[in-house]
Amino acid sequence: MATDIKQPSGDQKVQKRHKEPKAQPVEIYKPRRWPANLIFGVGGVVAVGGFAWLVWASSTFAEIVDPIKFITEGCFALFLIAVAIAQVGLYWSQRDYMNAQWNVMERSLGRTDSVIEQMELQLQETIAQRILSDQSMKVSQRAYVAVLNPILGNPPLAVPKAAITILIGNTGATPARDVNVKAYRAYSDKPPKESALDYAQLDDLTSQAVLWRGAEPLVISLESKEFVSEVERFTYLTVHRLYVWGKITYFDVFGDFHTTKFCFVNIDPRVATLKLYRIHNSFD
Repeated sequence: MATDIKQPSGDQKVQKRHKEPKAQPVEIYKPRRWPANLIFGVGGVVAVGGFAWLVWASSTFAEIVDPIKFITEGCFALFLIAVAIAQVGLYWSQRDYMNAQWNVMERSLGRTDSVIEQMELQLQETIAQRILSDQSMKVSQRAYVAVLNPILGNPPLAVPKAAITILIGNTGATPARDVNVKAYRAYSDKPPKESALDYAQLDDLTSQAVLWRGAEPLVISLESKEFVSEVERFTYLTVHRLYVWGKITYFDVFGDFHTTKFCFVNIDPRVATLKLYRIHNSFD
């Protein structure tokens, strides 16, 4: 039995992806009327009762003028009392209304603070994303200068001096400027130390103002130690290995300074090969 499945329309998909924010409830203040009604009721009872008492009390006067004066003055006093009671009721109702407004303002302020906190978090996320984007752009667009290929012209055991050629190129996406290359070569029974890579003994071989991406590589030429005789060369090379190491410094198009360290070794003096050594190879 086939069942028809309705695909949601484009508008429905948009509504599902973007939910409408919940509407904030609007608080409507409803004043409490019974305190004011009570006060006005008490005031009315006092006014009516006071007027009745004035009429009753005025009947005790013998002269006609005296009751009229007494009632007039009494009514004026009752009017002042009624006005005072009305003001008390009015101020009381305004007090409740102002308290309600104050509570609403406090709650609105709390919601505003929450919105501000969310906006600050969004701003921080935006800044972090911008930083990551800039870093990613630099990583993908900067220059990378390194040794492309070390070449050993002949086996160290076969010749008095071994010729060494180092090709240095830019494999990045943009040019490198102020490229400087320093290198050194030596026969040793131990690998070069970090102090040596601090370049107290490295030879300043070449510099170039700009090294373009994909341009002809820089060619560095070195020669190893010269042996006097084959016996000396054979005896020396049975214990020692040929190490070639150095560093490359340069600036990228963003103005950042970079250093590339390299180290190669000839393991077998009978073979004209230079292999990447396990340490002292790094770039930033």
